Parts: sequence; structure tokens; C-alpha cells
Amino acid sequence: MNLEDTMKEIIEDQGLDYTERVRTLYTTCPSCDRSDKLSILKDNGAVICYHGGCDFGRQWFQDWLSQTAGISIEDAKKRIYGERIKNIDRLPTKLVTEEEKKVVLEKLEYPANGFLDIDEKEAHEGAMYLEHRGVSTELANHYDIKYSPWFRRVVLPIKMGGSVYGWQARAIDKVDALDRMRNNEGFRKDQLLMFHDNLYLHKSAMLFEGPFDALKFHSFGGIVCSMGKNVSKRQIELINESPVDVVYLGLDPDATEELRGLTRSIEKKIKILTIPESCESRCEKAGKKADFGECSFLEIKEAFETAKDFSDGHVFVHLKKFF
Repeated sequence: MNLEDTMKEIIEDQGLDYTERVRTLYTTCPSCDRSDKLSILKDNGAVICYHGGCDFGRQWFQDWLSQTAGISIEDAKKRIYGERIKNIDRLPTKLVTEEEKKVVLEKLEYPANGFLDIDEKEAHEGAMYLEHRGVSTELANHYDIKYSPWFRRVVLPIKMGGSVYGWQARAIDKVDALDRMRNNEGFRKDQLLMFHDNLYLHKSAMLFEGPFDALKFHSFGGIVCSMGKNVSKRQIELINESPVDVVYLGLDPDATEELRGLTRSIEKKIKILTIPESCESRCEKAGKKADFGECSFLEIKEAFETAKDFSDGHVFVHLKKFF
């Protein structure tokens, strides 16, 4: 049985469907659970998820099987290659393409047609949503945030060097988690850092997973947003290349492994931001997840003023809070 037929059989064994095209198979992503964004090359098993914000990225079919079936990489390789694995000196563990080696980002026309300024009358619902998230109209205009009444989403541009290379659109209504966020076509999260230009306007950087957590700290430093807990190599490079002296990390409590990796890679003094107990207590009573987006201005100020220099003990603190 060739690789293509083997992959089809394995996908079906996992109780999943696939859509077949000339060179690829599409099936369910183990990270974002979308079935229309994960592409598998038939000839070599290279896998990529095109869903904006998904952490799966570019891997191989054995990685997909390992994560989907909950088995080790070695067991996944044996299932795919069988006895042939004995004759393979080295199976790939990470996909690195020529495209990744030489990435050329294209500038986007922004705002696109139908994107309105937040202070326009037709953008009232978008402005109300932002106000609820702690973002004033003045702050929204500062970061060039727009509103699409047609799609009922607020749109946050990703500017680097003054040019827009991507955008993220957030639904203002309660929708399925997978539909909450949309990105522009060709979005490259791994190559972009939201609010990047703040790195050249402030002496300190403040790194967060989500934009609304970051925006709460606008008054205290150069906020930037990785758009997810997995901070890419390029995003770290952008921070290291900047003139900032200190980096404040405001990752969620469940990002323990990511925190450990970041502290080894960031070549700046590091401080750790923690959510004040008053916010944690309030969120626990309300049955909400405590994050910086739930903090009041005074709690944000407290978090900034009580930020601690990084030590290995902070990884334990994050782990303890998560469990």
C-alpha cells in the first residue's frame, strides 16, 4: 500500500472524513478542529493548517496522527510506515520549506472596503463592544481599529514599520469558538506581531497572547500581541531586534511550557505580570476564566507595579495556578 492510500485508511480509522483534491487531502485538524483548513500532501505527508490563529502550523502526517490518536510519534511512524521504518534512517519531525526559509510578506490595503472608523454612526455596535472590552473610541482610533457592519466584527490591523501586513477580525456577537476570529487571506501569524511598532516607541515591551489583554496595558508600556500562547521564533526575533530594555510577560496561567521557552529565548531583562487576587476571586465567583481582560484599570495598575523579575520559580507559580 502506498503512502496516499495508507493515510486515507488511517484517517478513516480515526473515525474522520476527508476531502480529496488533486494533490492534497483535507481532514480535521487536532488543534483547531476545523475540517476545511488542514491540508495533507499526498506524495510526502506534509501537513499544514491554514486556519488563522491555529497552533498546528506546518508538520508531518505522523505528527497529525500522534496528536489525533493520542499516541507517541514512534507509534505513529510504525502505523504509517510499518516494517519499512527499519529501512528509513531518519523520518522528518518538522517541516521546513523553502517558503519558510525566505518569507516575503505582502502589504495589504487597509482599511478594506466596508471597514468603518469606530466613531462613525454605523459603527456604533462595534464601539459598544470595544467599550465593553475596555477599549475606548480614542484608543481604538489610536490603533486604527475598524468595524465591519456587514460581518459584525471589529478589525484589528497588524502594522509593522507603519505598513499593514495582516488583520484580525473579532465577532461582536456570541458565536461558536471556531468562528470567533477571522484573518485576512494568506495570514501568517508566525511572521507577524500585533502592535509591533510599539517596540520602537517605548523602553519596555509587554507581551500578551490576546489583543484585548494587551490593550488594557496601553498606558504602561509598549504592548505587543503574539495572537496565541505559542510565540513563534520570528516573533521572538522581532522583540530581540528591538531597542527595548525590558520585556514584561503577561501570558495566561496555562502557558507554563511557553513561558519556560520564552525566558530562554528572549535576550532582554524579563519581568512577569500576574493577575491580581481581587480579579481572580471575582472571576471565580462569576464562573469566568481570570485574565487581564477581566481586570479593572486599578487591577491593571497593580499588576504592572507588582511585576517581578523572572526566576525559575515563576514557572512553578504558573503551573500551580493552572492546576
